[in-house]
Amino acid sequence: GRLTKFGGFKSDCVILMIMALSSAIAIVPLHPSLEDFFVNGLSYEVGNPLFTGFPDKEKHLKVLEAYYGRMKKQPIKWKLIVDMVKNMFTKIYGGVTFKNVDFYGNDAVCLFKYFVKANDPQKLYVWLVLVINFTCFTIITLSYIIISIISMKSSSAVTKGGGHGQNQ
Repeated sequence: GRLTKFGGFKSDCVILMIMALSSAIAIVPLHPSLEDFFVNGLSYEVGNPLFTGFPDKEKHLKVLEAYYGRMKKQPIKWKLIVDMVKNMFTKIYGGVTFKNVDFYGNDAVCLFKYFVKANDPQKLYVWLVLVINFTCFTIITLSYIIISIISMKSSSAVTKGGGHGQNQ
C-alpha cells in the first residue's frame, strides 16, 4: 500500500533516532567530562625516562608515589595525575608534553576498540555497542529473509497465474 503521512513521519523519526544514537556512540568517548572512564593512559614525548610507552593510572600512581611519598589508595582522576606530573617537571627544565591515549587510541585512524582487557574501564561500553551491533545485524538478516520469502511467494503466484495480462 501507500505510505501515509503518519507512516512517513514514523519512519523519519526512527531514522533520526538511529542517526542520533550512532552519533552519540561515536562522540561519548571523546567528551572531556568522561575522561576518567575513556582515557587509557598518557603518551609522553620521546626521551622521558619516567614514563615510557602508554602508562596507565597504575603506572602513574607508582611513579607519583615514589616522587611524592605515601599516597592514599583511592581512585584518582586523570586531571589530578596530569597536575602532579606537571609539578614534577618544572618549566625550568622544559616542562613535560603529553597527549591522552583515549578510547579510539593514538592512531591516525579512529577505530572502535573491540578488543579490551578484563581490567579495561570501557569493557561494559564495548560490550553494549557489540550487543547493539549484533542485534541490528540480526534484525537486518531476518528482514532480508522475510523479504526473500515474500518475493518468492509473489513470483510463484504470478507464475502459477498463467501470466494474465502479458502479451503472448
